[in-house]
Amino acid sequence: MQKECLDIIISESDRLVQLSTSILNLSKVEITQIVSDCQPFRLDEQLRRIIVMLELLWTVRGLSIDLQADALMYNGNEDLVGQIWLNLIDNAIKFSEPGGKIAVRVFNAGGNNVVSIRDEASA
Repeated sequence: MQKECLDIIISESDRLVQLSTSILNLSKVEITQIVSDCQPFRLDEQLRRIIVMLELLWTVRGLSIDLQADALMYNGNEDLVGQIWLNLIDNAIKFSEPGGKIAVRVFNAGGNNVVSIRDEASA
C-alpha cells in the first residue's frame, strides 16, 4: 500500500514538474512576442493623447496639467508603454489635492529619453 501511494506521489510530482515547465515555456513565448512587437513611436505624442484621454478626470478635480514635451522617438511596445503612462497619470490625478497641478516632462538627457510625472503630493 505504501509503495503504491509513493508511486502515485512520484507520478503526480513528475506531472506537476512537466506542467510547470510548460507554463514557464509559454510565458517565455509570450514575453518574446511582447518584446518583438516593438515599433518606433513618438513618446511626446503618446503622452499628449493620454492626457487628453484623461481630461475629464483631471478637470472634474480642478487639476491642471503642465506638459513640456520635446519631440522624442522611442522604440518599444507602444501599447504596453502607453499603459504605464496611463497608470502613472491616473494615479497622479487620484492622489493630487483638488485644484492642484501635475507636471509632465519629456526630454532627452545624455542620449536617454526621460519622462517625469510629478504631482503636488510629491513636490
